[in-house]
Amino acid sequence: MSHLKPLAAAILLAFSMPSWAQMNIAEAIQEGENNVATLEQSDTAINSQAAINQLGSNHIGYIQQEQVNNSQVTITQDGVANEGRIYQVGGGGKEDIVTLEQRGDSNVATLNQGNGGVAQVNELHAIQEGVGNTMNVTQSGYDAFLGVSSRGNNNWVEAVQYGGTTSGSVTQEGDNNTAYFRQSGGGGAGITQRGNGNSASLEQSTREFSNGGISQTGDDNFAYVRQSNMFGGLSVSQEGSNNDAYIVQGTRVSGLTGTTVGNDNEVEVTQYSDNSQIRYSQTGDLNIAQIDQIGYQANNVASLTQNGIANQALVTQSGETFYGNTAGITQTGMANRATITQQ
Repeated sequence: MSHLKPLAAAILLAFSMPSWAQMNIAEAIQEGENNVATLEQSDTAINSQAAINQLGSNHIGYIQQEQVNNSQVTITQDGVANEGRIYQVGGGGKEDIVTLEQRGDSNVATLNQGNGGVAQVNELHAIQEGVGNTMNVTQSGYDAFLGVSSRGNNNWVEAVQYGGTTSGSVTQEGDNNTAYFRQSGGGGAGITQRGNGNSASLEQSTREFSNGGISQTGDDNFAYVRQSNMFGGLSVSQEGSNNDAYIVQGTRVSGLTGTTVGNDNEVEVTQYSDNSQIRYSQTGDLNIAQIDQIGYQANNVASLTQNGIANQALVTQSGETFYGNTAGITQTGMANRATITQQ
C-alpha cells in the first residue's frame, strides 16, 4: 500500500500470492515532499523482497514482513526529516536481511528484526549520515549480526540485541554523539566513537563466551561498560582529554584490558569472579585509576601503569578465599600516589 501526494513521482511494483507470500517482490520509489510509502508482506514471507527509495523531505517509509524466511528489506532515504520504519518479525526465519540508509538531517529510524531466540543467521545493517539523526534498533535471534553506523553531529543511537551467539557493532564519527548498546546472549559487542564530547554505554548480559569493547578517540568522552557473564573479555580504550570510564564486570574467568591516553582521565573498574585478570595503562596528566576485584577469588592478577604528573592509583583484591593473587603498580612522574591492598 502506497500513498502518493502531488509533486511526487512514485513507482510501486508488487507481486503477491494468497496466504503464502513466497518469492514476492515489492518496490516503491518516491521523490518530492511529504510522501508516505507502506509495503506489507504478511502471512508467510519466504524468499521475498521489499524496498523503498525516497528522495526529498518529510517522507515516511514503512515496511513490514511477517513470518519471514530468507527475505530482504531495504529502505533508502535521502533528504531532511525523513522517517524509516522496518519490522521483519515472526516465523523463526533464517538468513533474513534488513538494510537502512539515511542521508541528511533530522532523520528517524526504527528497526525491529527477529523472533526471540528462534530466528537464525539474520543480518541488520543501518547507516545514518547527517546532523541530529536518531536511530532505535532491536534485534533478536540466534547467530545474528548487527551493524550500525552514524556519521555526523548530535546523533543518537540505541541498539538492543537479544539471543545467542550474536555479534554487534556501533560506529559513530563526529561531535557530541551518544550511543547505547545492550546485548543479551553469548556473543560479542563493540562501540567505536571518533570525535569530541562522545558518550558510550555498553551493557552485555550473557552466559558464555562473551566479548566487549569500547574505543573512543577525541575529547570529553565518557564510557560506561557493564558485563555479567561467564568466560568474558573486555577491552576499553580512550584517547584524548577529560575522558571517564566506569567498568563493572562480574563473571568467572574474566579478562579486562584498558588503555587511556590523554589528560585528566579517570578510570574505575570493579571485577568480581574467579581467575580474573586486569591490565590497565594510562599516559597523560592528572589521571586517577581504581581497580577492585571483589568476591571469591583465586589466582587473580591486577596490573596498573601510569605515566605523567599527579596520578593516583588504588588496587584492592579481596575475597572469601584468597591465594596466589598478584598486584602491581608502576608510576612515572611527579606527585603520584599508589595503594595496594590484598586480603
